[in-house]
Amino acid sequence: MITVKNLCKDFGEGDVLKDVSLELKRGTVNVIIGPSGSGKTTLLRTLNHLEIPSEGTIIGDGVTLTPEKKVLEKVRKNATMVFQGFHLFNHLSVLDNCTIAQRNVLGRTREDSEKKAYESLRKVGMAEFANRKPSQLSGGQKQRVGIARALAMDPKILLFDEPTSALDPEMVQEVLTVIRNLVSENLTMVLVTHEMELARDIADRVIFMDQGRIVEDRETNTIFSSPKEERTKAFLGQFISNK
Repeated sequence: MITVKNLCKDFGEGDVLKDVSLELKRGTVNVIIGPSGSGKTTLLRTLNHLEIPSEGTIIGDGVTLTPEKKVLEKVRKNATMVFQGFHLFNHLSVLDNCTIAQRNVLGRTREDSEKKAYESLRKVGMAEFANRKPSQLSGGQKQRVGIARALAMDPKILLFDEPTSALDPEMVQEVLTVIRNLVSENLTMVLVTHEMELARDIADRVIFMDQGRIVEDRETNTIFSSPKEERTKAFLGQFISNK
């Protein structure tokens, strides 16, 4: 589904990503973990060219990503992002937040886009809030709307950038429950998170990054039960010892 080859990203102060290569299979849940500043979010954002790589190649669903507008439009139709900061339009209702991209990017009619929006909002338990504005929602509710907005685009790939990091602790669980439920949708999912229990529960594979490199990339059960690299052992040590 996604092939990354020799990817590098330099923001002008040294490489944030250093020769990253990986393959993500269709229909799998892939979780990227690692310490802050390890390059996790930058890698995620390159997968639909929200960040343009300095070097390397990304192939998504058979399309080689380039900055060309037509290519980006095609890629972003297939790969939608759920942001840690929600990125909702505050002047629009929940329903309109979930229809605007459908109409402008996919060319759906208002009727069809609203039907799809309600379907997606029901999946995340937010249909009854369709006519509210984001300012009337809690952080957890905003993030569930963000997930519904992404689902309404019928993506092949769903990208999550630390979807619970901006939430108060009591709101985290409602969003984690929604993400767990999405596993049955058979989407290709790539999730950057600090929630180790979520990673262990839903991921088919876990990618551990440190200092811009992939240190370890293994099946979930294996990496949590017997990590191979010392850096991975140190990072997961407290979690493993408490389980």
